[in-house]
Amino acid sequence: SGRANFGRLEFVARLDPVGSLLGNVTALHVCPAGRCVASEAVLWAAAEADSLVAVGLSSGRTLVTLRAPGLESTALRGRGAGALGKSLPSVVAIAGNATHLVVATSTEGQSPAIHSTPYPPLT
Repeated sequence: SGRANFGRLEFVARLDPVGSLLGNVTALHVCPAGRCVASEAVLWAAAEADSLVAVGLSSGRTLVTLRAPGLESTALRGRGAGALGKSLPSVVAIAGNATHLVVATSTEGQSPAIHSTPYPPLT
């Protein structure tokens, strides 16, 4: 059949970081300890209102919350249709290397866009 059978996905843990509420998560990216300008492993999540949240996987703390690159100029926040029925961009993927966070955004009826920014300082 050409399809691998990996079995069922099982619930492992609830992500409930100290300092923020994560809702409507659309993308995730994990950086190992010592990369992404952090001494601990970091989970980046694209959450409500197109914000990016960095969560320390050892401490469980929110390290930083920022507006997704490429969406800073979006006047209206949130998902779906904005004013005048125009669709707003959403984060659909996150990646990164040792120095930069890379975000893919998508807007209905338009080509996807790729944006990058240096990692912000993490507390």
